[in-house]
Amino acid sequence: MRMILIWMCLLTLSAQVTKAGESKVVKIGAIFAVTGSASKDNHNSLMGMRAAINKLKQDHLWDYHPVLQIFDNRSTPIGAKIAADQAVKAGVTAIIGSEWSSHSLAAAKVAQANQIPMISNVSTHPDLTKIGDYIFRVCFTDLFQGKVLADFAYNRLKARRAVCLVNITSPYSIRLDQIFQKYFQRQGGQILLRLKYKHNQKDFKKILKQVQKSKPNLVFLPGHIESGKIIKQAMEMGMEHVFIGGDGWSDPEFFHNGGHALNQGYFTTHWSKKMGNISLIPILEGIQQSNDYAGLVLAYDAVMLLADAIQRAGSIHHAKVRTALAETRAFHGLTGVITMNPERNPPKPVVIMKIKKDQITYLETIAP
Repeated sequence: MRMILIWMCLLTLSAQVTKAGESKVVKIGAIFAVTGSASKDNHNSLMGMRAAINKLKQDHLWDYHPVLQIFDNRSTPIGAKIAADQAVKAGVTAIIGSEWSSHSLAAAKVAQANQIPMISNVSTHPDLTKIGDYIFRVCFTDLFQGKVLADFAYNRLKARRAVCLVNITSPYSIRLDQIFQKYFQRQGGQILLRLKYKHNQKDFKKILKQVQKSKPNLVFLPGHIESGKIIKQAMEMGMEHVFIGGDGWSDPEFFHNGGHALNQGYFTTHWSKKMGNISLIPILEGIQQSNDYAGLVLAYDAVMLLADAIQRAGSIHHAKVRTALAETRAFHGLTGVITMNPERNPPKPVVIMKIKKDQITYLETIAP
């Protein structure tokens, strides 16, 4: 009888240890494009997440054991929804992602419905965090980015006549264009034309000819990596116009597609080597172009912010993690100080970069 009691006690103790050990495991779901047209664009975000998790493990910075689980959104909004459903079934503590706003908007609805905290590293669409109180981001929003671009165009570039080229298959492009137009016109600028295209379009010569005929002194192109193809065709047509764009230009694929060929252009992004801190991530030390890794450093910040929130919550319970994220104040990330406002958006600076015939240089940082 005594041996049976000892055996039962050992089984109970073993179960308690196992349970305690399991409670220290944090499943972090990454919802990004692994396949499809956005996969190259999203690759850096996954690199940033891995770098952060390795940092937490190697430097013993955390009381928990992080496990990265990647869910492919297949470069589509419906794929992002399916990936979010898979993350829920896998029992993740939180979701990081996505890059493109259309993907994040779809995934966020699933995360909110299941009350799982979600942090987007680089989706700027204002409606994202309006989906619900479990949705966060670590980047600026288009409400600020669009205003900065309009102010820069009107006051720094002295532009008065603009044409906007809008990707009508991209919520990001549509919303950023609306905000830019609002503030550009409010200051006295004139929008001559609003020309539409689709993401998978190959030939842009027809709309570029319309740009030439309207004779603007500025072309606003709030697109993603396809913007590089548009610029390449514009340069082949001999266009000398000044082009400006948003943070959708900050990915290497934009330049690989031809964006580097601009005679004169400007775009916004989230991070530059000028901001420092690159020694914290060994993978950043060899960067040549300061704009190439905005998604990477923001993904790194998103993971570290989540780790900080879980540490402060002392729990991986979804509601407690959500509360800790919402209470974030003065968290020092690679991309700046992060403090969550009531809408779960951190006021963050916008970095302005300049392109001039293959040269990409830092211009300035504009604080909120």
